[in-house]
Amino acid sequence: SSRRRHTRLQGDWSSDVCSSDLEEPEEDVQKALGVLAGTPYDLRRWSEAARRLADAIPAPVGAWVGAMGRLGEVPAELPAWSWQRRLQVAGALVLAAREEGRLALRKMVGNGDWTGEIAEAVLSVVGTETSE
Repeated sequence: SSRRRHTRLQGDWSSDVCSSDLEEPEEDVQKALGVLAGTPYDLRRWSEAARRLADAIPAPVGAWVGAMGRLGEVPAELPAWSWQRRLQVAGALVLAAREEGRLALRKMVGNGDWTGEIAEAVLSVVGTETSE
C-alpha cells in the first residue's frame, strides 16, 4: 500500500508491524509504560516491572505496541529520541512477558530497523532468564 511504502521510506516502525495489530493505547497502558520508561534503567528491574505490568494490565498486544510509538510527555531532562527508545524497550519487555507478545516480537526480528533490534535484544534476555 502507499502508506506502507511511505512509512518504510521514513523508517517508521509502524510499517513493519501489521497496522491491524496496532490499537490506540488505553490511558492506563500509556501511563504505565511512561512510568516504567521514566525509572532509572536497570534491565533486571525493568524486566521484573514489565512482568508485573503484563499481569496487571491485560491489554492486547497491539495496545502495547501502539504505546511504544507514542511519545506522550517527554521528560525535560531527555531528548525526544532517548525517551522514544526507552518507551520502545519498556514496551518490548512487557510484550516479552506474555506468550502472544513474544510471538509478536519474533515477527519483528530481522526487520532491519529498531523493531528488529529491540525484539532481538529482548528475546535474548528472555531466553537467558528462562534457561536458568
